[in-house]
This record gives sequence, C-alpha cells and structure tokens, in this order.
Amino acid sequence: GQFDESFRLFFARDMWLKICCEYDFDFVAEPLYKYYIHESNLSRKDPSREAAELDHLIRKWSVYYKKYPAVWGRQLKTIGALYAINGDMKLARKYFIASIKAAPRYIRNYVSLFISLFGKKMYKKALLMKNK
Repeated sequence: GQFDESFRLFFARDMWLKICCEYDFDFVAEPLYKYYIHESNLSRKDPSREAAELDHLIRKWSVYYKKYPAVWGRQLKTIGALYAINGDMKLARKYFIASIKAAPRYIRNYVSLFISLFGKKMYKKALLMKNK
C-alpha cells in the first residue's frame, strides 16, 4: 500500500518521500549501496517518459522540493536534459529556464540552457564530453 501506482519509474522515490514525511531520519556520510545504469534499465529506454514522470513526481511533492531551491532546480534541469536528449528542445529550454528561476546561483543551469540553443546534436555532444 506504500506505492503510488501512477508511477512506473519513480515509484520507489515516491515511497521514500512519503517515508521522509512520516519518520525522522539522519544522514550517513558513506555509500551504502551501488547501482548501475545500463542500456536495459527501464528508465533509459524512453527519456521523454522519464521526464514526464519525474515532472509528475516533483509536482506532487513540490511543497517539499521548493523548500530546497538547489534540489528543486536540479530536478527541473534533469527534466530539461531528458527532453533535450529526446530532441524536444523547446520543452527542454522551458525546464532549463525554470531551473534558473528556482536556483539562479547554479551556473550549470545556464550552461544547459545555452547549449540547448544549438540543438539536439550539440547537446548530446556536450553531454558526451562532460561524461568523459
């Protein structure tokens, strides 16, 4: 009964946000697990679906996300990046602009917006260069 069935990709994150609202927790400064992202990951198959679902999640929990502008901005930038990877640059820029408004101190939000102005190919090239 803890999972919101409207989520296919972010059901666990939604559940953890519910838990965080109900119980006290603390920070542990060491990694407790590793996970791998690979081609067969469910979320990596359709970036636009991932973007739409992440948007649904952060809007559902926006009261909490907006208390932490850096986190709110990072989530908006992530949604923009997913749309950019999928080639929807107009929607990507909408989210990059929203990320700048949410967290204006973070240069990466501006960089993402700037690179998106050059189209999908350039955005993907910049992403590959960043990951090297």
